[in-house]
Amino acid sequence: MGAVWKSPAWSCLRLCRWLTPACILVVCLCGGLSPRAAAASRLADYNSAAPVAAADIHTLAAALQDAPAPLRADFALAAVSELVEVYRREAERARAEVRRNGADRELLRWSKAVEGLVYDLQRLAERLSSDTPVLVTRVGLDTIYLVVDGTPVLLTGPNNVEDAALEVRVLQRFCSRNDCQDLLQQAEFARPHSAEPEVPPVWRFGDAARPVCATGDGLEFQFEDASDLGAKREACSRIVAELGTLAAALKVESKHGTRLDWNQLAVQSASAAELQQVVLNSDGEYLLMSLPSLESSPELFKLVLPWLAAKVAGQRYNLVVLNTARLLRLPVQPFD
Repeated sequence: MGAVWKSPAWSCLRLCRWLTPACILVVCLCGGLSPRAAAASRLADYNSAAPVAAADIHTLAAALQDAPAPLRADFALAAVSELVEVYRREAERARAEVRRNGADRELLRWSKAVEGLVYDLQRLAERLSSDTPVLVTRVGLDTIYLVVDGTPVLLTGPNNVEDAALEVRVLQRFCSRNDCQDLLQQAEFARPHSAEPEVPPVWRFGDAARPVCATGDGLEFQFEDASDLGAKREACSRIVAELGTLAAALKVESKHGTRLDWNQLAVQSASAAELQQVVLNSDGEYLLMSLPSLESSPELFKLVLPWLAAKVAGQRYNLVVLNTARLLRLPVQPFD
């Protein structure tokens, strides 16, 4: 038996996402945060600094990737604070719409989801302090992506038309307390982050069609109905996030010469706390990663292996997993 080789552990984001009635993903915010005492001190205000052009917010985000932690935390506070305001207005609009249209099921669900999102954003803002760990990066070229103390957040509102105005307000709030010109001068060009996150899944609903959770790159999970939608949404988000993290890790290993045997590939429990062992081949090589949802869904993992292999190879593979709920361990939801 070959020597067992261990690579550095990879962490997987636990994602929970809300969807608009039109099934367009608008923000990414994870519930179920690990409890932590609220920070005793808030971020200090800085002296007013000269504003910069609104178009520079993406260059600014690139500059902040390697900036000191307090600057990244302050940018996160600006972003989350503005998201609270934009979704609070959306919650008020949704409540008014419910009053006008009565008990429309989808509208009620959306109103409830937005109210929950506002609560979670407010709680996240209250937790933020100058030492809160924050990752600043981007999804594609036009969407800023933050991971705040393990919580992923997309800087985008409920209406894509309003996103430019949202970015302007975030920029103004942040640059009123920090020297943005100096930050931009340090960023001669926007460097892509080496671990760019996967594009979040999108849900599709229809009168005749069954609910579908789609990744946008060929993988779709079909559900029989919309019951327990919150649990299904969270489970699908976790599976998609873990598959994306695993694909990125396998690409790295393949580039470094590790042999990937797709007939042997499996996710198993490991002795390391909260980590899983990904068996790579019959030589005993493996990865230690955080993939709890994939470990608890072995049949689903086997079904998606052709898609995963194609993704690692940089190819597209279209795969529809039918009746996905039977293959998942759905999280318990206090209410939908």
